[in-house]
Amino acid sequence: MHTLARDPFRRGAPPAPAPPATPRGRVRAILLGPRGAFAALVAVLATAAATNTTPASAKRGVAGTVAAGAGWSLAAPMPTPRKEIANAAAVLDGRIWVAGGVTPEGRISDALESYDPATDGWQSHAPLPEPLWRAVLAAADGRLYLFGGYRSTGRFPFDPTDAVYAYDPRTDTWSARSPMPAGPRGAFTAVTAGGRIHVIGGAQNNGLDRHEVYDPATDRWSTAPALPTPRSGLSAALLGREIVTTGGYVLGAGGVRSFATVEAYDLDTGAWRALPDLPAARFGVGAAALGGRLYVFGGLASDEVPSRALVYDPSKGVWNALPEMPSPVSFMGVAALEGSIHVVGGGPVPLDRHDAVPLHRVFVPDG
Repeated sequence: MHTLARDPFRRGAPPAPAPPATPRGRVRAILLGPRGAFAALVAVLATAAATNTTPASAKRGVAGTVAAGAGWSLAAPMPTPRKEIANAAAVLDGRIWVAGGVTPEGRISDALESYDPATDGWQSHAPLPEPLWRAVLAAADGRLYLFGGYRSTGRFPFDPTDAVYAYDPRTDTWSARSPMPAGPRGAFTAVTAGGRIHVIGGAQNNGLDRHEVYDPATDRWSTAPALPTPRSGLSAALLGREIVTTGGYVLGAGGVRSFATVEAYDLDTGAWRALPDLPAARFGVGAAALGGRLYVFGGLASDEVPSRALVYDPSKGVWNALPEMPSPVSFMGVAALEGSIHVVGGGPVPLDRHDAVPLHRVFVPDG
């Protein structure tokens, strides 16, 4: 392993100025760069077009701002600036691990780096078996598991893969595991529960409803009840005994259609249920659970500032606004560790700016 130099950023430093927010109702199709750049099917939709399909019984609820004691600071930034990390961040052995993504030059990254909060420093590790973006990283049985992702930055659907790899931090090595049975996909989400990894949603040519469960102990897959609302670009976290999925998008005749949908899977009953919508449709969000509450950050939204941060209180069934992130970002890595939530890398807004963000933002809830 190679220890990387510590950055002058220190936790508690003042946040960097935020880039200007994307105008509301703006629809953009983005083509990145002339050399190996990718036609990213991302958009900030007009409010009328950003339809969500959550049942009417699950009403939106926003109850003001949680301010007392909650706030942001900066920690050591990622050594390798990367966007399009999405759900490829996980916690293992008291460290936050981040895999893959796309560099500011438009190159797909094979980097695996980990952050130690005790030293506020990063380490580099054995590179991924292949460069990937919008893959998914999860931890179980003392290892990291990397699922799927995109291998191309050319035209959609970006050459997704069904590959699964296991990383052993004790030997700093990767090994191949049984591929995903649903076939190649990217932009999905995964949550570890009870030693097994639930792989949900994503895209091949469009949003999927697939819900599959991987058992690391046996290297076998099983099928679970499908996601009620097929979508990609979603995120999820384990809240109690439920896996809660948030946001996402699909492709339609009119372009990208984003969702405010929040759906929870009960691990005990094997049933899905609708929870209160996000205050606005968004995709490319990051989610984490901490202290019995669900936190959602960033993403691309239709009628709110993309730097918005939200918290869901299951006891009240409402979403509350949090202090905004130091800068707008989407498709970043998010992980909860030691009472804080780390938001790492990602891409800035407006979408015209193609530089990846190295910032490492830390949010401390109010308790």
